[in-house]
Amino acid sequence: MKKFKFSLEVLLKVKNAEKKEIDNELYYINQKLLHMKQELKRLEDKTKANDESMQIALRDGIDVYTLKNYGLYRSQLTERSRQQLSNIEHVDNKAENLRKKYITLNKELDILEKLKRQQFIDYQYDIAQRHAKEIEDIISCKVSRGAKYGNIK
Repeated sequence: MKKFKFSLEVLLKVKNAEKKEIDNELYYINQKLLHMKQELKRLEDKTKANDESMQIALRDGIDVYTLKNYGLYRSQLTERSRQQLSNIEHVDNKAENLRKKYITLNKELDILEKLKRQQFIDYQYDIAQRHAKEIEDIISCKVSRGAKYGNIK
């Protein structure tokens, strides 16, 4: 008797491998986003500390050169924060595209799994039909032999 074989098994395996790959990519991107957001928070904390330090220096008295250095450092921190936000947005867009691809892939896998189940049900039905036909052939053979030799009751 022939063993059940899903006709799209290769495609199912490929889609499962793609799903695993996307899982890994999403994990990596989420970790990267987490680190990038922590870096942004660190930059924001530095900016806040710089502003507080500058306020204290302004209250206590400050020379123009030091004030210029505070302003320069603040603008550098602001630029780095803006760049970090841009990087976060870029990576977040990439993650969103992967999530959409992941959802689409899951839908495709669900369809393939349903198709596999349906093919298996059809396979089981065909096997049951063959068994019923074999049993019917055996019974009709015995009945015809019995009728031939006069053993019908």
